[in-house]
Amino acid sequence: MKTYDRHILVCNDDDCCDDGGGKQVLKAVRQQLGKRAKGVKCSKVSCLGQCKHGPVMIVYPDGVWYRCPNKQALQNIIETHLIGGEIAKDHVLFTMPQPPNS
Repeated sequence: MKTYDRHILVCNDDDCCDDGGGKQVLKAVRQQLGKRAKGVKCSKVSCLGQCKHGPVMIVYPDGVWYRCPNKQALQNIIETHLIGGEIAKDHVLFTMPQPPNS
């Protein structure tokens, strides 16, 4: 099985926003990452339970939930977090607590 540094979960449900924004986010992430971010897996999920904030995506293992309301926000998340390794603070919806170092 192939290993990944990060796993992105993108809400792909029709309720995410009126124009099916989750599907557009998923497509854009895959296109923009291309081969630039090796070690990143992008998966669609049916619902993340945050429809009023949608479209939403989660970056693991970092545990960062992002709002992706437009192309500029998505581009910033991709460049800052997925390529640059830093959290794109302007678009964070929620950050999961990190487990203590063992």
